[in-house]
Amino acid sequence: MAGQLKLGGSKGEIKAVPILDMQKDGQGFKPIFDVFEEIFDNVRDFPVAIICIAGPFRKGKSFLLNLLAHYLIENQSSTWFKKGDTQPAKVFEWKGGVERNTVGIHITNKPFILETSDKKKVAVFLMDTQGMFDTKTTTKDCSTIFALSTLLSSVQIYNLTDQIHENDLQQFEVLPYYH
Repeated sequence: MAGQLKLGGSKGEIKAVPILDMQKDGQGFKPIFDVFEEIFDNVRDFPVAIICIAGPFRKGKSFLLNLLAHYLIENQSSTWFKKGDTQPAKVFEWKGGVERNTVGIHITNKPFILETSDKKKVAVFLMDTQGMFDTKTTTKDCSTIFALSTLLSSVQIYNLTDQIHENDLQQFEVLPYYH
């Protein structure tokens, strides 16, 4: 897609908001429907595209989405990451370490309004998922996150570091078959 980026929706900074959150008892998830209504209300007249990154926990999904957000905020400029920038945009929360940070599914509170090459406007949202297969997440929870994010997204990126190993494929294989 080419063209200028304009942040849609109400004024204020773009940030990630949860649309699927862990139940208070830690057993399963609950959708947050009022957030859906609020963020999609302003784009009823546009086609919507959702770019999602899923994958194992602690592999940089939120950081990668922040890089993409930074690129979009900078209007897809060839100089989108300027000299002196030490961090990408802080749209999605991330931190170093071994403990998970994202729980559930988070999406940008506003779309990036982009133009296609034939001048049609598209509302683009970025979506982040809880990392899969951490010590606090059951296979059922992983399946729920993966299934919902796949159904909601226009593009689902499965993020891995390094090479694809056999255990990555074995974990990935479990997701569609779990009931």
